[in-house]
Amino acid sequence: MPASLYALLDAAAFEPDDLPSVPLLLLVLPTHDAGAPPPAAAFLARWLEESAADFRAGALLLSASAFRFAVFGVGSRAYGETFNTAARNFSRWLRALGAVEVVPLGEGDVDGGDLEAVFEEWSGRVLRVVKGEEVGDGVNGESDELDVLEEEESDDDDEEEMVDGEVDMEDIAGKAPGRRQNGKVEGGLMKGGENGPRDMVTPIIRTSLEKQVRNLLHT
Repeated sequence: MPASLYALLDAAAFEPDDLPSVPLLLLVLPTHDAGAPPPAAAFLARWLEESAADFRAGALLLSASAFRFAVFGVGSRAYGETFNTAARNFSRWLRALGAVEVVPLGEGDVDGGDLEAVFEEWSGRVLRVVKGEEVGDGVNGESDELDVLEEEESDDDDEEEMVDGEVDMEDIAGKAPGRRQNGKVEGGLMKGGENGPRDMVTPIIRTSLEKQVRNLLHT
C-alpha cells in the first residue's frame, strides 16, 4: 500500500469521530503521571473510556468498520502498578468497542535497557501481519466485568426513566462528543499534572521511536 495513504500524527491532532474510517491505527503511548496518558492524548483517552462504558455504543461502534489497531506502551517498571497503564487502557477500551488488536500489546521499559529492541520486535510483528506474512494473534471485542456491571446499571437506570414516563432523547441518540464542537477544539479534559513526573519518553528515545514508526509506515 502506498506510503502516501499513511499519516504520522500527534494524538492531540486526531479526531475520535474519524476512527471508523481508519483501516489501521498504531499507537505509541507513554504513561505521563499516576497512570494517566500524556496530555496530548487526554481527550482521545476520555472519549474512548466513555464510549467503551456506554452500552449504547459498545462493540458496535468499531466492529462494523473492521477497525484494526496495535498499541505499544513506553513506561518504567519503577512505577509499579501504573507501569504502562495508559497503553493498557487504550488497548482495553478499543477492544471493548469491537476493534481488532492485530498483535498483543507491546510494553517497553525505559529502565530495562532494551526498549528499542522490544519496539523493533513489536513493530516487526505488526508489519508482517499487515503484509500477510504472519497471522495476528491479537484479540477483539473483549470487555471486563466492570464494563458488564456498568451496562446492567445503565439498563436499570433506563427502566426507571421509562416508568417515570420521561425519556431523554439525548440519551437515546447521544454519543461521546467529538472535538469538533462549535468550530473549536475542546480543552481542559483529563489534564496531566504539568508539574508531575517527567514523560517516560526522553528526546533521544522519542526520536528513535518516531524514526522506527516512519520506517514501519513507509515499508
